[in-house]
Amino acid sequence: VALDPSSFDAQYNLGAVSFNKGAAIMTKVNAMDLGEYNKKGKEEEAKAAKEFEKALPFFEKLYTMKPKEMQVLSPLATIY
Repeated sequence: VALDPSSFDAQYNLGAVSFNKGAAIMTKVNAMDLGEYNKKGKEEEAKAAKEFEKALPFFEKLYTMKPKEMQVLSPLATIY
């Protein structure tokens, strides 16, 4: 990105790293039973939110580059 900020692939890959971490955490949260969620669900959701926040600038940049691209719109919908 430092060498070519207009590189779609570089922007996407950098955003995808954090987005995928957040998504993996949310998958675990969604699989928790109520007792487990009450113990650590909110804490895990906060971790996922931080990962999504890291990914957001990359996907917002991608949206300016390709606003109709589903591989951009889908993560943005999840983050927002």
